[in-house]
Amino acid sequence: DKITMTMSSSNSDDDDNDYYKKNRESLKNAILNSPSAQRNKDPIWLVLRDCLSSLTTTTNNDSNNSNNSEQHLNILEVAAGTGVHTLYFAPKVVGVSSSSKEKKEMVSYCSSCNWYPTDPDEEARASIAGRILQEEDDNLLDEKTNVNNSSRRR
Repeated sequence: DKITMTMSSSNSDDDDNDYYKKNRESLKNAILNSPSAQRNKDPIWLVLRDCLSSLTTTTNNDSNNSNNSEQHLNILEVAAGTGVHTLYFAPKVVGVSSSSKEKKEMVSYCSSCNWYPTDPDEEARASIAGRILQEEDDNLLDEKTNVNNSSRRR
């Protein structure tokens, strides 16, 4: 089970990928703190979990397939801010373990997920990228791309 964490900005994909490759260490130092995001991540997860459960049940009923292991989700996180929720929710969606010391719920809502954390603020995007790099989990892949690219729309 894999999650692809896809960052978004208005720059070209090549420029963004070069930036992240060249600045791995400085991005790890760019992580922003958000006490409120830390406090509200559990209550938000409870609502998101119910929505995902409902979504996957509906999708499975529509396709006559009751196996979540074959489902793929694309999730757009708008105004992801510091990345606290990104790194807390995304691994839970596919039930992957995390190298984080926080307890992770191991419930699979799908077999794979593209999680698109977006934010208009450059510092916030750097914080999100830093959190992904800090996590150092093989299940979290930082694939920087521009979600405005029309070839990616479905």
